[in-house]
Amino acid sequence: MKRYDAYMNCTIRLLVALVTVLPLACSEPAPGNEEGEESGSPDTGSDASGTDDAATEGGAPDISQLGDALLEAVDDGFLAGGILGRYLVLPPPPEEEGGDEEEAPAALDLAVRRLDSGIDFPALDSQFANFGDYFEVEWRGGMFVEESGVHHFRLTVADSARVRLGELVLFDEWATGTYTTAEVTVPLEAGWHPLEIDYARNSSDALIVLSSMPPGAANPAVIVGDAMGYVDEPPKSEAPLALLAMSVEDVWPYGARITAETSAPAVLTISWTATDGSTDLYSEGSVPSSAIPVNEHKVLLDLAPDREYDVSVKVKDLWGRQIAADKFPIMTPEKGSWLSGGILGTYFEGTEFALPLHYRIDPRINLPQDADGGLNGSFALPMPANNFSIRWQGAIFIPTNDTYTLYVGGDNGARLSLDGALIIDAWEAGGFTHEHVIELTKGWHPMTFEMWEQGGNALATLEWSTATLPRSIVPALNLGATLPEDDGESPEIVDFVAYGGGEEMAGFEWSATELTSALLFYTITNDLGGIIQPETQVNFNLVATGGKWWIEEIPGGYLEATLVVMDRFGNVSTGASAETYVTPRMEDN
Repeated sequence: MKRYDAYMNCTIRLLVALVTVLPLACSEPAPGNEEGEESGSPDTGSDASGTDDAATEGGAPDISQLGDALLEAVDDGFLAGGILGRYLVLPPPPEEEGGDEEEAPAALDLAVRRLDSGIDFPALDSQFANFGDYFEVEWRGGMFVEESGVHHFRLTVADSARVRLGELVLFDEWATGTYTTAEVTVPLEAGWHPLEIDYARNSSDALIVLSSMPPGAANPAVIVGDAMGYVDEPPKSEAPLALLAMSVEDVWPYGARITAETSAPAVLTISWTATDGSTDLYSEGSVPSSAIPVNEHKVLLDLAPDREYDVSVKVKDLWGRQIAADKFPIMTPEKGSWLSGGILGTYFEGTEFALPLHYRIDPRINLPQDADGGLNGSFALPMPANNFSIRWQGAIFIPTNDTYTLYVGGDNGARLSLDGALIIDAWEAGGFTHEHVIELTKGWHPMTFEMWEQGGNALATLEWSTATLPRSIVPALNLGATLPEDDGESPEIVDFVAYGGGEEMAGFEWSATELTSALLFYTITNDLGGIIQPETQVNFNLVATGGKWWIEEIPGGYLEATLVVMDRFGNVSTGASAETYVTPRMEDN
């Protein structure tokens, strides 16, 4: 049974000596252990570090042996910018059956290798838990110490972790069965120190944070960025850089999806050029596969309908090794007829359309009111709240021949093109509404609306008016999009995660392989399994490749959720599950 109540009741025992590690006195027996029994290994099936509990044996020094001596740094050997992680997934352990014979643990499957900027999860990656209910991570690299002296370290973990700095074991919090915080103080010499971290989660939670407090600092801070490093040369066991696989998964009038796998963590740069010699906005482009080096890649290209493109791929790994793939063609289909009911938006990371993240059919351009209503950004999609941009492509239907005033609002900036001509350019305007008067004929007019957001409040609006039509948001029936035809395949849920927020709140994020609506079912139980809230259904009707939503005013307890998505043609996905703890409302004193 999950024991999230341990989170609320734990008390950190303060560090009482310079050289003593004191774990939290808040852990309780792991699921399946009775009080007073010694905990065994966590339900991950293996030990990520390959060491036993006698971690200081075999020559590894104990912290108490250092005294006032500084732990020596190494001269060099690391490149600043992150620590290399191997993510290993393990199937759930088999249910116990009668008999004395023990089954061998299942083999770990490599899920991904990537360069992580620090050890602060899930804060650095909201999808961290989605590697699986049972997974392990091996981080290998170094930590850079700017100033010699006494450094204070803090580890917060659920479920298990071991941390070594050089030959010194900083933390050995393995098989704790719960949420644990431990602290230690170590005298360190300035410079690089080899760092090894082994982590394993159980089926209840996935969390690990490693922070430090250098001499003179008031509070611990997460070790991140240039304070983390990875070996400056590929290990001897590292294979030559290679593009192991690449395929064009999908092509539609306004884009294409490419997936690839590389032999080492790398960044793919995919470039494209139209073969017809055109020089407009969509004639050429380039996009990286990710912000950090990874070995599995998914890239969305922003293209134009009915064009042939030459596509090239360059690969650069974290050690600077580079390769290139042969060029290959992509032909986008014609845009077809406009389907009224909304306009297709492409949501990008970065303020200049750097990396496509999601697609959504927005019935109106009236955000955030038509999404989650929140002014802080992201518009109910699993993407950053700041530093993003959106491009809506489709058409507007003009009901009668008339003189129209079009109004565009965008914070931080926006621009509007109609019939191929830029008519409103408020890209650097800083969030004000701008207007343009134009004579338009009845019928569909191709339209592109773009906006960008850097920080603070975020909004995007498209309005119109005439002498007889009051100023109002352009309705869904007057916006159209060209959308992919039915491929006959069921959509797939790529990611689904649930998390607690404030009191009586729960958040949900998901991503899918195509444009879908979503249906969520959830129940809430107490720590004895009793039903607090029976199965409840929530519909998310915005058609998108993902979503982010909060449910408020629900009772506290253990929430278990199932998500199903359905595409526009009625094809339904298999369900995906997630769980979290909902904090109950605190009683007023």
